[in-house]
Parts: sequence; structure tokens; C-alpha cells
Amino acid sequence: MKLHFPLRPTTPHPWFPLTDREWAALCDYLPTGRGRPPRDRRKIWNAIFWVACSEDPWTALPRSVCDHGTAHSALIYQARAGTLDRLLLAVSRHPFSRPDMESLEWRICRAFRRAARQLSPYSLLLARNLGMESALPCPADQLPQPPVPQPGRPEVAFDARHMPRLQTRMLRGLPPKPVATPSLPPLVDKAPRRPRHLVLRAVRRV
Repeated sequence: MKLHFPLRPTTPHPWFPLTDREWAALCDYLPTGRGRPPRDRRKIWNAIFWVACSEDPWTALPRSVCDHGTAHSALIYQARAGTLDRLLLAVSRHPFSRPDMESLEWRICRAFRRAARQLSPYSLLLARNLGMESALPCPADQLPQPPVPQPGRPEVAFDARHMPRLQTRMLRGLPPKPVATPSLPPLVDKAPRRPRHLVLRAVRRV
């Protein structure tokens, strides 16, 4: 069953640290992979949401919150692991959403938008189908339509080459830079050129 919801913007709010209730709900969606876990995952997610809720680059993250390289690498890992897709589903209007994560909607949408370059095209289409307008890094009408499966024919793979180019400003929530149109040379009225066989040339006498 496929559900499509109309687009709606999320109400923005300033950044504030995760509460105990929010962190307990967020931990249910974090993967427990192999290897050594980070020392303070809550601190890293506070740093991710700090950058996500702002329009500043990652280098503007205060050292007192977390190292910007650590937070950036953690967001990329969570995006490629599918964590952001599950979090977006949890704060949407889908029947599988969780009411206790409603306060995290703005921060998760902004984190989803920051990591848009690391997400698959299907993740962006998921955000559009869920109606999460604030999570999209570009207008929804610029996203290509996936191929419609037809019975009796093999499924056509999604062509990601038709995805729009995402500017860094768009990932931060800023409007894109206007594209400069090439200026055409001015039209100059010139006399028509005579054919070469009719042009009189001076004859050199020997």
C-alpha cells in the first residue's frame, strides 16, 4: 500500500538540546552496528541538530558542542545506513509514525535536508510522498517521477542522472543562486557580402 500526503511545511524553531524523553525515543531508531560505538552519541546528535537548524557551515559548530568533523561523519553514516529515512517516517503523518517524536520533526527534517547529497533518489521521493516539504532540498516539482511498473514487463531501474544539482545554499535552507543567462552579442547591421567570384582584386603587373 502506497500512501501520498499533500506537502506541508514544518514549523521552525531555534535549536535546543535533546531532552531525556526525546533521546530515549531517538535511540530506538539508531543502528547498533559493529565496531566501537562513539563515547557520547547524544552529544553527537545534539551537534548534528545544531548545524541542521542553522544556516551556517559545519565549521561554525562550536567546539563546546562537538567537533564538526565527527558530527559531519556521523550524519553521513546515518544517511547511508537508512536511519534518516526511518526517522522521517517516524515524524510524518504515516500510520507508522510515533506521537512521542513530534517535537523532533523540525530537527529531523533539517538533518535530512543537510544530508540530501548522501541520500538515494528514493529517499527524496519518500520525503515528497510523506509530504515533508521542509526536508526537501529543492522544489518538489523538480524531482523526477519514478517509472510506473507495468505487469508482464521487467522493472525499470530509477535513473538518478535526472536529479537536479543541489547547491550548498539549498542544503542550508537558503534560496539558490540565480543562474546567469549568457548575453547575446548585439546585432549590428552590416552590408551584405558580395560573392567571392565578383570581388574585384588588384592585378599585379610584372
